[in-house]
Amino acid sequence: MNHVTAFLERMDDLSRKNYIERNGKGKLFDLLRKTATQISLKNQLLYTEYKTGKTLTFFEELNRSFPIICLLLFERRVRSKSDGIVVRYKEFRRCRDHCPEIFRQFLTPSVYAKMFKDCYGFISPTKFINTCLKILYTFQIRSELGYINPMEEVITYYDFLYWIKNSIRENSETKLGLVRQFSINHPNFENFYANYVIERIIFFSGSKNSIIRIQDLISSDQFAKFLELRLADTSESENPFNPQLIFQIFEWFEYRTQSINTEQKGQFTNEDSEDQNQNLSVGNFEDKLFLPEMLQQLLMDFEYIIPIFVIYRIFEVHSEDCKSITDSNGQTRTAVGIKTIFKVLFSLEFRESPQSINWFWNILDLNETGYIDQSVISCFWKSMVASIEQIYSIESLPLFEHISDEIFDMICPGEFNGKIYKKAFKDSPMASTVISYLCDPKAFIAIEMREEIIAQNASRSLEGNQTSLDLEKLPYNDSESNSDTIDCSQESISDT
Repeated sequence: MNHVTAFLERMDDLSRKNYIERNGKGKLFDLLRKTATQISLKNQLLYTEYKTGKTLTFFEELNRSFPIICLLLFERRVRSKSDGIVVRYKEFRRCRDHCPEIFRQFLTPSVYAKMFKDCYGFISPTKFINTCLKILYTFQIRSELGYINPMEEVITYYDFLYWIKNSIRENSETKLGLVRQFSINHPNFENFYANYVIERIIFFSGSKNSIIRIQDLISSDQFAKFLELRLADTSESENPFNPQLIFQIFEWFEYRTQSINTEQKGQFTNEDSEDQNQNLSVGNFEDKLFLPEMLQQLLMDFEYIIPIFVIYRIFEVHSEDCKSITDSNGQTRTAVGIKTIFKVLFSLEFRESPQSINWFWNILDLNETGYIDQSVISCFWKSMVASIEQIYSIESLPLFEHISDEIFDMICPGEFNGKIYKKAFKDSPMASTVISYLCDPKAFIAIEMREEIIAQNASRSLEGNQTSLDLEKLPYNDSESNSDTIDCSQESISDT
């Protein structure tokens, strides 16, 4: 719904009064909510187009009706330079006579009376339409998620999973139809895709358990992006829930899982071998296991370079998601679950988000004291230096003192006390940059050492050109010496 909101607000920026508070309170909102509840409970969110006789879904009808209601209201508006826009009852009633059915139930005398009372007669058509859209959208999703009671406050992980799978099957003509196509040759992909969607939405909505608040779900940008895939004309290229993108991750998991089952089949104890092999199948989502080297290889394959110290910190922080396995040498290895792997990928992909910054803070809070100091920064920086020297050919790296001072200047400018606390870190706009400095060699080089790398490459290029010029002279001299030798030999032969 973000694109709808942006479009509406662009259409009318002259209104100076909001008839409804930002957090959705007020008598008008209550009345509209009750109306939307009745619509939802009566299952009136499926419409039949009279001309064609085709039944339209809520989003199809909304997509068709939205421009019509905009034109009706904005054609009949009356401007007031000092107090915004006045919508008179005469224009309001005419809008009802011509507007689509989905909006008609909001354009009633009682709504107008409440609107007039709340806003002293001044109202923006933009705000009115926007409120109607949000209420319709909210109760449509609530009715879908709640199945029976649209006022349900929470949804369980299992019910959400069931709802997503139903959405995939019921929207086969949209981009979600690719999930079914991929599942023909890969039966486990549908389950994998549904779990990936849930884990991503949960992570970016800030939920911490398997019980999801529907209000958090509806207000989630990630959930809105998933719903966009249900529209036939949506673009999938930049959508994080694009089935083609997720299938690439699935293929990696499937391949690595098969390698484990075949090559490391005997590495579990006899007591647990059968259970562990079942847990490592892609279909059994929650029990997939990854060793540290597998996680590091996964990140490298998806173009993320993470120091091994950070890898082990991930295992420490997510110890509740780890399981112990015994290899053929009798050594106990720690493996982490797939949900943690997803959190790593989400955090690296969009590290500017509050959820990602909070996740990385748990990684950086080495001593679990609620703050990081120079000793903690030193541990991460040493690992970064080792990783950069191993992977990149860089002659000199900044000194630790320089990096430490720069980090403190970014997070706590002018307030150096040797410690960076969680709140200051999360509130800082430079938190994602600090994360790159301490956890991501590739990003650090792109940010901090761009000029040094350009200078080094230029120097090497000049040295290479000089060397090539010197080498070009050598064959010429050799040819002359060779020709002299040949001539002498030929003369000797002729003499004989």
